[in-house]
Amino acid sequence: MDAKIRKYQDILRISGKAVVLFGVWSIIRLLVLKFFDPDTIEAAFINPALGINDRGMADMVFDIAIITLIIDLVFRLIIGRCAVSEGEGKKRSVVYIIFAIIYVVYTVVIEVLDIVNPFRRDIDLLYISTWVIDLTTCLSIIEIVISSIKLRKLKKVQ
Repeated sequence: MDAKIRKYQDILRISGKAVVLFGVWSIIRLLVLKFFDPDTIEAAFINPALGINDRGMADMVFDIAIITLIIDLVFRLIIGRCAVSEGEGKKRSVVYIIFAIIYVVYTVVIEVLDIVNPFRRDIDLLYISTWVIDLTTCLSIIEIVISSIKLRKLKKVQ
C-alpha cells in the first residue's frame, strides 16, 4: 500500500510541475512570436472577414490574448502547485480538483470550437504544437484528478 501511495504522490508532483511549465511556455511562446516574428502575430490577428484590419486592433487583440494567457497561467499555477503540495504530503484541498475539472472541460470546449471555427486560418506547425501542448496539459490534469482521488482513498483506508 505504501508503494501505491508513493506512486500517486510522484504522479501528483510530476504532473503538477508539468501543468505549470506548460502554462509558462504558452506565455513565452506568444511573447517570442510578438517580438521576433511580429508578422505572424499580425497575420493571425488581422482578419478582414471579421472586420479586424488595422494594427491598433491587432495590438488590442494581442493584449487581450496576453491577459487571457495570464488568467490561464493562474489557473494552472493553482492546479499545479496544489497537486505538488498534495504529492509532498502537505496541504490537501478539494478546490483545486474542482478547478482542474472545470479547466479540462473549458479547454475541451475551446478546442472543439477552434476546430469547427469557419474563420480559422490554415493549420500550420504553430497550431499543431499548441494543440499538442493543450492536449498534454489536459491529460496531465486528468492524471492529477485521478491520482488525487486514488491517493485520498488509499490514505482513508490506511
